[in-house]
Amino acid sequence: MRNGRALMEKKIAVIAIEENAVKNYACQIREFFGASVKVQGYCTSLGQITEKIEADLVAISVPDVTPYIEQHLSGEVPVIYIMRSFSKEKTAALEHLEPGSRVLLADYSENFANETMGVLNSIGYQGFNYMLWYPEKEESDFENISCALVTGDTVCAPEGIETVIDIGWYLISPTTILEISQRLGLMDSVMGNKLYAYFKAVHVVDSGIFQVFQSFFQLESQWESILNMIDGGVLLLDPSGNIICYNDFMKRLCREDAEHMEGSLAGCDIHQLLYEEILDPIDQYDTLDNFLLELPGGMKVALSKRKPTSCSDSRRDLILIEDASEIQKAEYDIRLQLAQKGLFAKYTFENIIAESPAMKKCVTQCRKIAGYDTAVLISGDSGVGKELLAQSIHNASPRRQMPFVAVNCAALPAELLESELFGYEEGAFTGAKKGGKRGLLEMAHKGTIFLDEIGDMPLPVQAKLLRVLQEKEVMKIGSDYMLPVDIRIIAASNSDFKTRIEEKQFRKDLYYRLNGIHIYVPPLAGREADVLALAWHFIRKYPGKYFSEEILKVFPKLKWEGNVRQLEHSIEYMAIMGEQELGMEDLPPELHAEIEDLRMQKNVYQNGELLTGFLPEEKALVLKIIEILRIRTLGRRRLTQILGEDGFPVSEYQVRQILEMMEKRGLVKTHNTRKGIELI
Repeated sequence: MRNGRALMEKKIAVIAIEENAVKNYACQIREFFGASVKVQGYCTSLGQITEKIEADLVAISVPDVTPYIEQHLSGEVPVIYIMRSFSKEKTAALEHLEPGSRVLLADYSENFANETMGVLNSIGYQGFNYMLWYPEKEESDFENISCALVTGDTVCAPEGIETVIDIGWYLISPTTILEISQRLGLMDSVMGNKLYAYFKAVHVVDSGIFQVFQSFFQLESQWESILNMIDGGVLLLDPSGNIICYNDFMKRLCREDAEHMEGSLAGCDIHQLLYEEILDPIDQYDTLDNFLLELPGGMKVALSKRKPTSCSDSRRDLILIEDASEIQKAEYDIRLQLAQKGLFAKYTFENIIAESPAMKKCVTQCRKIAGYDTAVLISGDSGVGKELLAQSIHNASPRRQMPFVAVNCAALPAELLESELFGYEEGAFTGAKKGGKRGLLEMAHKGTIFLDEIGDMPLPVQAKLLRVLQEKEVMKIGSDYMLPVDIRIIAASNSDFKTRIEEKQFRKDLYYRLNGIHIYVPPLAGREADVLALAWHFIRKYPGKYFSEEILKVFPKLKWEGNVRQLEHSIEYMAIMGEQELGMEDLPPELHAEIEDLRMQKNVYQNGELLTGFLPEEKALVLKIIEILRIRTLGRRRLTQILGEDGFPVSEYQVRQILEMMEKRGLVKTHNTRKGIELI
């Protein structure tokens, strides 16, 4: 626990000449401050001070005792003088007395009688002709005495006086109570309310002090009302780490009727909670953002620590406390609203299953480019997960808190695609919505727009999109002004752009604008590790279902022309139609012909047909090449790379020799063009 902040009560020493005064002052301080203080009284006339006074504050009744107590003080202990006053309720009867009336002021000693008269004069009752009386005084003439004033049960008025007004014993002045609060760091919103009520109930020697405090309290009340409207905790600390104020959120954590609050600390001491459970764990940090903390009742809160710029003393700390469950709920609500508008990216790189070297390389490339605003073009067959990568790039970018807008360019007719992308003004065309419509490019402002199947975008729309990328401005259909937009473009397609450009179906300048960084997503076929990892991932959705060993050997050998999407749907079919163990017979019907073809080829190769003339150590390599080429056609260099990844570390020269032998036997055909090698 830091120095200057303690959970124990503050110690106050009350010192007076008379024992009765010691008891009364000590009692008043205890009643006002409650458990926050521990009060010890000392009477100098009885010689009760015999050793060092251990206290945080010393309050004396008269300045005369100061020299006497200095030798008993431990260290630099502040000493204050107790100013006296009286209750407004008790002195109200004096308002009815005529000015100049003779008033007998009865007290139990001459000193106290003089002091009482001085206090009454200072609080506004100086218009009377006071006659002092105390038990030791000789008999006096009580004629023409309007009334007698007594201070509680300390003394009785002389006999023969009909009207007696009890103004009560001295009350500690509100200004003294205020000084104690400030010196001991006890001033908070609760103490402020008590002190304000005390100021209203007890006379103040200087009424200007009350006016200042009243103005301050009204301002403080407004500030407190604002704090209590906040759905979270607010704590303000002074430079020593003492709490200046806190709002109702913190009180609700501890009050006994808060059982309905999840994880509430009903009945817990508020100061113990604030200091021990909240402030101490973050004491070592100068600033914090959303520090997650679990309270003893199980409630989780997020703490933030700030230095208020409006405070003259920059060492003060502002602690903000939010219910973690409320943060999660608010985040969910916001994400739900965005999702309903189609402006939300839900996938991250953690959602991508990549076990094969090819797919791991692809994900690594995407992670690297996520932090930059460069345009990205993702190419690959349908169903490989291009949008999954696009969403992951967005969620790993500085724009992740902003919209993610996905558009399928192949799914919309040219006219509709243009109006959806750029928006339109009211009356721009027949059927235009009243008030016009914001375009998707405008809605993606500060975020990311994902243009899927951009290779199928009509040429007129391509021209307008190119202008947006060049000028960073968009013009609605039917508008005569430009709107600035700040967007990141991620495009995807399974088209061969070079062919599309040669056929004048895609603009070359737009292609190079989009192709800032090119990411190629390999097809699922041939990525054995990914096929098996994805298969197990999809089957987990169906508890109790599992694969046979036979089907696990077959999965990587299938073509998966529909890629991940086909694999997912196939496993969904197997899980619904099959029993617990899923085998070959549970595959979808369209895969049975492919399985039969695999079996026939396996039998041919195993019987030695077409493999004659190869050395024993070459046959396994030939079979592996046939397995790879069954799935796709590719070049010799890429084939050598895949063989190495699958456990066949051979050189490109060795592959060329094997391919020449295979071509002589009619197994493969080598093309001189970029088409590569294909299986016959």
